Amino acid sequence: MKIAVLTLRFDSERGGFDDSALVRLTEVADIIDVQQHFFEHERMPWLLLVVRYRPADEAPRRERPSTPGERPRTTAASEEAERLDPHERRIYEALRVWRNGRAELDGVPAYVVQTNRALMKVARAAPAGREQLAAIGGFGDRKMQAYGDEILRVVVESVASDSAPAAAAATTPTAVATE
Repeated sequence: MKIAVLTLRFDSERGGFDDSALVRLTEVADIIDVQQHFFEHERMPWLLLVVRYRPADEAPRRERPSTPGERPRTTAASEEAERLDPHERRIYEALRVWRNGRAELDGVPAYVVQTNRALMKVARAAPAGREQLAAIGGFGDRKMQAYGDEILRVVVESVASDSAPAAAAATTPTAVATE
């Protein structure tokens, strides 16, 4: 495992941070974790990223998208996601939808909010409270404060939606034909 420290400058024309250095890193490495630190210098917003990653020679190779917008076909995280059971998969997909929306609102890449690997850990554990969530790797004080309640809400809603059809079936009266 290696660490990269990237300093991203806010691009006012684009309305976001120039993340090209991070994108280049994701092309040659498997990102394990990203910690972000926001600061201002001479009235200009900056984002400092501390990235823990595994170099390509230590990580499974990724296929590059062949067309713009096409997603990579294989990554370590996608292979790991395939091993989730159906219940865990629903939680994981709900967490990814939340994460992507939150990242868009925050104006940061999705992996800055939380990595796929950490979301898989949450899906497997299905924590019911902050203490259980905090015990999962990838959730320090900052991420717990910023996202903990939202993540727990997504997990609770996903678990509830999974059990709702079974509960409804158990309490729905069935018609009995009589002659």
